[in-house]
Amino acid sequence: MKKIFNTIIEALQEAEIKHFVAEEEKSCVDFCIDGEKATYHVHLYAEEDQELLICATVFPIKVPQDRISEMCVLINRINDSNLVTSLVVDPEDGLLQCRFPATVDDGAINKKIVAAVMCNTINCFETNYEDILKGIAG
Repeated sequence: MKKIFNTIIEALQEAEIKHFVAEEEKSCVDFCIDGEKATYHVHLYAEEDQELLICATVFPIKVPQDRISEMCVLINRINDSNLVTSLVVDPEDGLLQCRFPATVDDGAINKKIVAAVMCNTINCFETNYEDILKGIAG
């Protein structure tokens, strides 16, 4: 039974997120959501065997190759101030993600947890949006 995956679907339907792509065989759901400052691509993964819900939200602008090193300093500063989320940048393609893994041991999953992981990743980007843009621009 895919309890985590099914709860993700229920949470998105309840939140009236209409356009999402659910891949049950991969236990993942992808969609875009508007924040106040940008539109973000959200990936939700259900790791049923490990009892994990993982949210990875993508920043709408990639980090240019020549800015990766400098951005790592900013990312470390932001990560140091965050309690639950972490930013990572892919050094190959410049994709900047905010990740939040939530342990849902013994079936401790509900729609509020799904909303919380999404909100935390989006809020991390929204709170640091201007600093991230400055870091990307140089």
